[in-house]
Amino acid sequence: MKWIIFVVLMVGLLGSLPLRAFPLSGEELFEQAWQARAQGDYRTALELFERCVAENVRVHDAYYEMGLILLERGEYRRAFTVSGKAISAFRNHLEQNPDDHWSFFRLGYIHEVRSEAPSVREWQEAEEAMRKALELSPGNPLYLLHLGFVYYRKKEYDQAEKTLREAVSVHPTDVEIRYWLATVLKAQEKSEEAKEEFRFVIENAPPENRYLQWAKRDLARLERKES
Repeated sequence: MKWIIFVVLMVGLLGSLPLRAFPLSGEELFEQAWQARAQGDYRTALELFERCVAENVRVHDAYYEMGLILLERGEYRRAFTVSGKAISAFRNHLEQNPDDHWSFFRLGYIHEVRSEAPSVREWQEAEEAMRKALELSPGNPLYLLHLGFVYYRKKEYDQAEKTLREAVSVHPTDVEIRYWLATVLKAQEKSEEAKEEFRFVIENAPPENRYLQWAKRDLARLERKES
């Protein structure tokens, strides 16, 4: 009887202690960080992702998530610093995992985002990583979208159009893809085709979707220019 009471008391005590009171395995640590991020507890998420880096747990993934959090919080300088460390971590990871197309894509995305900063031009690095991701995952519409955007930012409009049309053929109802295709067509002065794509976005984007407002703005500008 005393033994049963002891067990019950211990179970109650253990259940009342916070999870952090016990050592976490690597995957548990990363999972807890991810849960904090999903719940909007960015401070805790950053602390846990930093622990992942310190303990050599999914370092490339941890740096990537840290960078996204910092961007969302508007901490751009800190995000830029973390992104440099993320690039190194992804390269190390990909040397050991050369078939990881998702990591090639995220490496390309890091270069893409960094290239929007003043005086930073890493579009070529972004292109190379995105192209590698597509080699490993042909026809992936997300990868095609971002590769098309990279070509657009490099002013390689013909290649951008070709890539984005391929993305449309895979995912014809995606308003983000259609918006960037419209933008590329506009840059090429293919006004009628561009207007058609902008109208598609306006007719199909949800009310809260940012591409709805952007498409309305760009279509209005294009029509005013031609009037």
